[in-house]
Amino acid sequence: ASVAPAIAMDVPPPGAPLPQDVDGPGQEIEPVALWAPSLTGANGFPVVGGSVGGLLGLLWLQARIQRRRGTRYVS
Repeated sequence: ASVAPAIAMDVPPPGAPLPQDVDGPGQEIEPVALWAPSLTGANGFPVVGGSVGGLLGLLWLQARIQRRRGTRYVS
């Protein structure tokens, strides 16, 4: 039982179709350094270090609070 060639060509292939954009992306991508100059080069190290330090401080504070709550006894 073979399928006629005319009918087989009308059936789309299974799966998602391939993208048809031949010209490339429609919009220009702007680098982060143009709108956040404080994060470029050596100037970015203190900013990143302060941010990571702040997050670690908050994590330490949360662990300390949870330890204090865990050691209380309810009578």
